[in-house]
Amino acid sequence: MKEKLYNYRADHTIKAMSSKDAKSGKSQQVKDCRHGLLGNSLDVTSLAVLLLPLLQEWGYIPASLTYDDVVNPKPQDLTDSVELRLVRAYMSYAGHKGGELRLESGPAACEARPALQSVDAEQWQWQTVLQATWQLDEHINTLEARSYVLMLKWRSRDASRHNHSFLHLKDSQVSIGAFLKHRSPSFVLNFLTQRAAAFELACNFQPFMAFVRTHRNPADRHSRQIWRRPPLNPRAGAETGDEGQAA
Repeated sequence: MKEKLYNYRADHTIKAMSSKDAKSGKSQQVKDCRHGLLGNSLDVTSLAVLLLPLLQEWGYIPASLTYDDVVNPKPQDLTDSVELRLVRAYMSYAGHKGGELRLESGPAACEARPALQSVDAEQWQWQTVLQATWQLDEHINTLEARSYVLMLKWRSRDASRHNHSFLHLKDSQVSIGAFLKHRSPSFVLNFLTQRAAAFELACNFQPFMAFVRTHRNPADRHSRQIWRRPPLNPRAGAETGDEGQAA
């Protein structure tokens, strides 16, 4: 039925997977692959041209919009930095269940448990604004969750960062799932998710989270370093050293 709605013949995508896979109890995977092929074959521009008069009649689109504006849109404002436009491009991968960016490609998207692709953190330039070492002997998942709450606390102190969406890279899939769902079966993680939700509601944050491999995480090495207070200069009586190591 859906294939006919797309103006295809019946069973046009029946060969999306082999007949062996189709008969081995993977009917849901076959259906997902066929629906994905139909969705990828849809031309958004052609659909916009066909629906333009109807949407203008209903008042959803201004009457001043023409076909040329749809087919040949004006170039985007390039005043934003390349890194900011890259963040917005990644945000377009967010699913309907929350702010998790699931980067999947090829046949992996048809599997029941697709392998998540890691975001390349080297696409941005990084600098250290906050650094802390683990002070509590807790599970690694709890420590990863505490670092996320610490980040929200840091962002909340700057009023210019309120009412914004942001992309946060994390190498813990447990933390990503807990904070996006705002709940966890673990008592400690559930407590930390409630604290994070309080920051997000108070400051009107809209977080988007993506998975990054540990060896690609630019913040991983800072949590393993022991930051020491710079020694005093006995002559000047002032602290020496790099004051930008921690903020």
